[in-house]
Amino acid sequence: MRRAVCLFAILAIWVPVSLASSKANKKGFTVTDPVQVQSVVLSPGHYEVSWMQMGSNVPVTIYKGHKALVTIPAASVVNQESPYEGNAVVTTKEPNGALELTGIEFSRIAVMLPAGSQPGR
Repeated sequence: MRRAVCLFAILAIWVPVSLASSKANKKGFTVTDPVQVQSVVLSPGHYEVSWMQMGSNVPVTIYKGHKALVTIPAASVVNQESPYEGNAVVTTKEPNGALELTGIEFSRIAVMLPAGSQPGR
């Protein structure tokens, strides 16, 4: 009985701590013009980007609602001081005229996607 109580106490502390440490960071952003990320075109609307840690070579996933649309395997997620209160979408114009999503800036965090994340480059 005493072992069961000890095991329960350990699990009661360990499980919430481990779940909190593995929880993804998620922030919302808005796209006002169609933008391309890899082979996916994001239509104007609200999206979320998630990541598990800060640094370079971090996988990030873009969601529309609960549906994962695209995962970028090697983005950079860094702390920053930004003048933006909400978010700012950073794009570059491709030779074909399409806009490519290259970053998302929040008030304290920047998610920078690798240059040339389009397939076939």
